[in-house]
Amino acid sequence: MKWANSLVPDMKIKNLKDKALSDGQFLIKLCAGVEPRAINYDIVMAGETDEEKANNAKYVISIARKLGAVVFGVWEDIVNVNYKMILVIICSLFSIQKEMQAAQ
Repeated sequence: MKWANSLVPDMKIKNLKDKALSDGQFLIKLCAGVEPRAINYDIVMAGETDEEKANNAKYVISIARKLGAVVFGVWEDIVNVNYKMILVIICSLFSIQKEMQAAQ
């Protein structure tokens, strides 16, 4: 949690069950913290409706996979705040960032 919150300075989450995760905004910004060029902000939605949340969640999974993360969950896991699947995404992004830092 500390690592994830440090990469997203304008948003903080309390834990992996935080309902603020349902709109996908935090996870999108976390992906941007790992690789800023991976995000196309023209695609990112506000996450106010169920459809916008679903689109953001699908985009999070797409970005994470593009970065090399192994994602077992589906977009519904993000929208429904399935903390176990969100943990897998965050841990995968953490591992990717450490690998990128080691390669430099």
